[in-house]
Amino acid sequence: MLIYPKPNHSPATFTILNFPVDKVEKAVDELSKRGVRFEI
Repeated sequence: MLIYPKPNHSPATFTILNFPVDKVEKAVDELSKRGVRFEI
């Protein structure tokens, strides 16, 4: 997780969540098999 100060911060109107993974393609495949939907 990254936490850092930002001058003049205003809250986002959407959710941001990051998970560090070794291989993005493998992570997407595994999560898709479990029903996670990805949007571009």
